[in-house]
Amino acid sequence: IAKECARYLLLTSTKTKLYITGPLRSYITYINTRTHDSTQLEHRELALKIKEQIKIHFPNTSKAV
Repeated sequence: IAKECARYLLLTSTKTKLYITGPLRSYITYINTRTHDSTQLEHRELALKIKEQIKIHFPNTSKAV
């Protein structure tokens, strides 16, 4: 397989885990920015998943936002 084809196949068929760290305030900013309709679908999906986790782990903060 050509390198450009292999790169395409690996990226779409390989499961990945993403580990990220940062201050809660940065996540809130990310969510507010990346849940907009004009944002690329993948970023929107990620932002919504992060939002779900914030609601679970920081319920008081999520209510305030």
